[in-house]
Amino acid sequence: MDSKTHLLDLIFDVGFMALLFSYVVRPPNGSGSALTCLKSAREAFIVIYAFSVLISARGANVILSAATLAAFTLSPATSPEPGELRFYALLSTVFFRLFMYLVPTILPNPTLLVQHRRSFPPVMFLSQRLIRIVRPLICFYLPIVVVSCLTFSISMSGGSLARPQAIFALAGFDLPVIGVAPMDTRRVFCLFSVIVWLLVLSSAYILGFSTPVASSDPLIFSPSTAWDLYTPEVGHIARIRSYRVIIAYADDYLFPPPFSIVELLLVTVPIGLMRLVNIRLRRATIARPVWNVTVRPLMMIVTPFCAFL
Repeated sequence: MDSKTHLLDLIFDVGFMALLFSYVVRPPNGSGSALTCLKSAREAFIVIYAFSVLISARGANVILSAATLAAFTLSPATSPEPGELRFYALLSTVFFRLFMYLVPTILPNPTLLVQHRRSFPPVMFLSQRLIRIVRPLICFYLPIVVVSCLTFSISMSGGSLARPQAIFALAGFDLPVIGVAPMDTRRVFCLFSVIVWLLVLSSAYILGFSTPVASSDPLIFSPSTAWDLYTPEVGHIARIRSYRVIIAYADDYLFPPPFSIVELLLVTVPIGLMRLVNIRLRRATIARPVWNVTVRPLMMIVTPFCAFL
């Protein structure tokens, strides 16, 4: 796997998530020409990256990118605002995308920055055990959870949240997120925090009571035993997931989003047109110069950082 390409892909993806998080926390309000210009640029970057992921066919990310793209393009004259269905689509994208960073098979993923034989086995182990726990819990607790979330949202919609803001203001502190973030955003991230802590507690319990103590003796602990640290079944699944990830980044001249738009316009479309007139040309012949001009300069920047991974 090309670690430099993955790192570059991850940097762009985290930047996209930061912009999307900025939008749902501080949606545009139309005040100030310079500020409005910056927010318009923020929306433009979000739309461009969502479109680039959409055309790169990245599994679950495609669905969320389509929802993000639809939120901004279904009504181009106005931006998604709190209370609208389009704004809830953006909140859902942020909510699920953050959790998708925990799934190593959804790319890009920070888990891949660690050696696969170290990161994949515990991730696969936790995933299997959590699915066995979560599935019956959802069947049993889903109605009461929906009711509790609804009642909690209603209780939060009052003016009680203004009091802590005033207290911190008197003490000399500023809490802009509490004062500016829409109520819809607060509800989603409150639910997100609760779920995260439940996952952390569940994972700690699973690891604490199910994980064998690995030997640090190099004669006993080898790369093979690292894969099979938990069970042979988990090790086998982890190897398969690792192989699929390596294959995903093994292509020559890979264009990570948002450069997938450049690939579509300057590589894919010209090759398709040439084939219509019976001109056979290898993809690498066209992709190499385009990749050298667009992606390679950034790859040279991230290469020194890969030495520390």
